[in-house]
Amino acid sequence: MSDQVEGLGRMVDEVLAETDARLAPASTPRTISTEGYEGTATGGGARICYYAVEDICWIYQDRSLAENLRRYGWRQARRNVIRQGPLSKEWTSHRGRSPVRLTRKGVEVKLAGGIQTLSWKRIQSQVSARRS
Repeated sequence: MSDQVEGLGRMVDEVLAETDARLAPASTPRTISTEGYEGTATGGGARICYYAVEDICWIYQDRSLAENLRRYGWRQARRNVIRQGPLSKEWTSHRGRSPVRLTRKGVEVKLAGGIQTLSWKRIQSQVSARRS
């Protein structure tokens, strides 16, 4: 009985090995880097970034974040915003969107796959594009 089981096990292993060989590609295809597109599974990375900038500008409207980014460069805007007091370390959600927080590095967005950081330079480019 055990010889039959062993023979059956070998046959299953051979079939699985043949199936794996057929399904494996002949060469590894070149893929485009997905860095910066972590949000695509949840509705599009660009849309999440746009909403994150919108939300952080609304949350920090008392510090004139959007106006500083439009008027000055991103470095001076960051200095002006941070000079007005410490940044909140708490995650804040506006209109039920992804939670965001402003840090020295930029805007951090909490996604299902992890945390994505948008630099101050990218925040400024999105704010200026929004108004043009």
